This record gives sequence, structure tokens and C-alpha cells, in this order.
Amino acid sequence: MAHLRSGAEQAEWFARYPGVIERAAELGLSCAFDLQLVAPKLPDFPVPEGHNEMSWLRELAYVVH
Repeated sequence: MAHLRSGAEQAEWFARYPGVIERAAELGLSCAFDLQLVAPKLPDFPVPEGHNEMSWLRELAYVVH
């Protein structure tokens, strides 16, 4: 089963490659950008009462089929 490793697991997994985790973090930071810069202004999406768009998306994402 696929999963994200913890920081400790990553450190152990990549211990034979000194500095690789730090360089990966630097690369990630250099690639980061604000999604507001590229996201179009979309119309509101209808969601059930008691939810906002983010909470409803989260609910849908966690549904187990």
C-alpha cells in the first residue's frame, strides 16, 4: 500500500545519500507558487448546507467506496 513516509523514515531511507533530503526541500521551495496567481475566478459551486466548498471537497475525497 502506498503512503507518505515520515521525516524519520525518509532520513533512514536516504541516509546513504547525504544532503539529498535538504536539496529536495530546497527544490520544492523553489518550485512553489501561489495558486491564486494562476487560478481562474470560478463561479461558486453548490454544496450541502453545513459545508463550504473546501469542507465538501474534503468530505467527497474521504468517501470510501
